[in-house]
Amino acid sequence: MQHKPKLPKNALMNVPLGLIQWGDIGGWTTYRAKNGLLVWFPKTYPDKPPSQAQLAERQKLSQAARNWHQLSHEQRQRYNAAIQKLSLCITTFGLYFTLSLPQHANLKKTIEKQSGLELP
Repeated sequence: MQHKPKLPKNALMNVPLGLIQWGDIGGWTTYRAKNGLLVWFPKTYPDKPPSQAQLAERQKLSQAARNWHQLSHEQRQRYNAAIQKLSLCITTFGLYFTLSLPQHANLKKTIEKQSGLELP
């Protein structure tokens, strides 16, 4: 029989306070189930090193983030202007990051066309 780990002392305190929580908190992972209950379980760690495909994907995403930091203030403002013109619910970095991924090339063209702005 496996021992069931104890929850952190404040695990149930946050529910009556009305706080929304999910993700990793200390050594625990938590999420809200479909029935509304808060689910807690011990945080799990990888049991093997990342695959070559995972490393390549991480490199691609890291490069997109580095490219964002190299944009000028004016170039970043174009993304912000596109967000405002199109009333998008996304951050400036989020839009740049999403559109910099190859699978979203058509989406970038659409946003440029609808906003009337050329995005770097």
